[in-house]
Order: sequence, then C-alpha cells, then structure tokens
Amino acid sequence: LSLSDDEYQILTSLTKVQFEDLASYLFDSNIRNSSNRSIRNALAILLCKLRLGLSLNILAVLFQLPDKKAVSRSLKTVRTALMTRFVPSNLGFNHITRQEIIDQHTSTMARRLMCDAESNTAIVVIDGTYIYIQKSRNNEFQRKSFNLYKKRSLLKPMIIVSTTGYVIACIGPFCSNYSNNDASIMNNILHRNTENILNWLKKDDIVVVDRGFRDSVHTMESLGLNVVLPPFLNGRRQFTTTEVNQSKYVTK
Repeated sequence: LSLSDDEYQILTSLTKVQFEDLASYLFDSNIRNSSNRSIRNALAILLCKLRLGLSLNILAVLFQLPDKKAVSRSLKTVRTALMTRFVPSNLGFNHITRQEIIDQHTSTMARRLMCDAESNTAIVVIDGTYIYIQKSRNNEFQRKSFNLYKKRSLLKPMIIVSTTGYVIACIGPFCSNYSNNDASIMNNILHRNTENILNWLKKDDIVVVDRGFRDSVHTMESLGLNVVLPPFLNGRRQFTTTEVNQSKYVTK
C-alpha cells in the first residue's frame, strides 16, 4: 500500500523522507523481514503506537498481523534496535561535541546577551518535562509517580537543549513525587555525573534554568558553571529595571 506524504505524517508524525531515514538505522540491525511484517512495517507499528496510542488489537488489524502478541514482539524488536543504533547517534552528550554546539547551535542573540559574544562559551537550557502514564497497580510506584500539582501520574525526563532548540540530551525519566522536583533532580544528576555531563560542560559555561532550579544553583555554581535564571521578588512589590531585563534574557 502506497501512502502519500501527508498520510505518513498523519499516521507516524514523520514525512516519507524522515521515515526512510529512520528506517535506514534498522536495515543494519538484527531485525529481518518476516512472513508477518517487513522492517518498514515494524517501524510503522511503533510510530503509530507512539503517535496515536492505539491498542495492540487495533494495530494487529491495521497491519494484518495474526494477534496482539505479534504486535508486541514487533514493538519490542524495533525499540531495542533503535536504542542500539539510532539513539547513541542522535541523543546524549557523546553524539555531539561541545564545540559543535557553540559553533552550530548557539543563537547570535543568546551569545550577545549572555556572554558578550564570547566564542568559547557553551550555553545550554535545562528544564524538566512530563510524560503522562497510566495509573500503576504497584502501590509504591503509584505514590512515587503521582504528581500533586498535575493531579496525574507522570514521569519527568530532564531535557538539555541548545539556545536554537537542538536537543543535546535527555536524562531520566525520574519519578514525580514531592522529593523529585527540578532542583533535586538536577542536584542528583550533577552529583552522580550522569551521562558524563560534567565532562561535557566546562568552567564558565552558561546554564539557563527557570525558578524551579533555585535550590540547585549553589551546586551548579560550585562546579564553576554560570547560572542564569529569573530573579525573585523576595518580599518586594516589584522588580528593578535590571531584574526585569535579566528575566527577559531568560525568556528570549
């Protein structure tokens, strides 16, 4: 069945060219065409599951597989292959150098506002995001993954991006209970040197964060990093002009 570019995007969120590029990582993996599905079909099953959240039974009907167990096997096989072949080449501190981020993925505005156009300073933006999950039957995990602010069960990956939006790394996910706020997660990452983040960042590099990271500022500064975050009122009625401009630097 031949699909148009728009149909590819509707089903998988990728264009046809992007789909073929992603599939190329699987051709060199251990996945083989089978009597039930091709390599491309296996990838399409995973992308449709991620994009549309369809049940295994529905995916089995759409892709003409015998049962949901065949769908489950395809999902596991493709996910494992992508983690082995695709992820290391496109995500994490080992897939791109610090100098490449400085030269190719740092906006001119950020360089001028935050480091006086200094050409050897890396600027990264760090923030936590959410992945909503179903309620767990495991009572202990349910307590750890239930977020009181969102009133839902979720996990929190920590995303590190450049000022152009290029995704450098994704660390986690972490549980979302009261003991896992952004600051405590950041402290944990730095103390453990997760994914060798401290080998990638250098002294005087700039880390842009929001107010949720205020309790980790001391840790970051003790490691020689320059932290940029919006100011706090601390009981005052309004910010000074300098503080307002500093806050705008972060939001820009």
